[in-house]
Amino acid sequence: MNNFPRFSGVLGEHGFFRRCVIQVQSVRGQSSLEFVIAVGAMVFFLIMMLMGVADSQEKRAEQERSFLVKDTAIGVQHELVLAAGAHDGYERTFTLPLTLLNQAYTIVLVEDLVYLSTADGKHSLALPIPQVNGTLILGDNRIRKTDGRVYLN
Repeated sequence: MNNFPRFSGVLGEHGFFRRCVIQVQSVRGQSSLEFVIAVGAMVFFLIMMLMGVADSQEKRAEQERSFLVKDTAIGVQHELVLAAGAHDGYERTFTLPLTLLNQAYTIVLVEDLVYLSTADGKHSLALPIPQVNGTLILGDNRIRKTDGRVYLN
């Protein structure tokens, strides 16, 4: 006696044929489900990677903006100290950028300090300066020393 399934008629016994069809359909369904899961996992990891890159870019931009704030304020401080130590008749023009990495900022002389702050308030710096008459403006600034006093614009 053999253990092979018996076929009756053209399609064979319904039980055996039905099991084969169900098994083929479940393999197809399982393959498509595995494909959807694999694509979903790849999309998830891609999004996580892009978020990491964006976060890294933002941190780098903040560090660069912080550096520019410090560099700009120190540059103004050096210009004013240089003018204060120069002889009468000293005159020079220096330029302040209109923005720091596409962000607005303000720079003012308050008592004996130069104070620079970004529009978002995340970065600010105050540095001591000698006595100066005048105000700073974004763009070209003219500094001169006459009669022992430093004048700005």
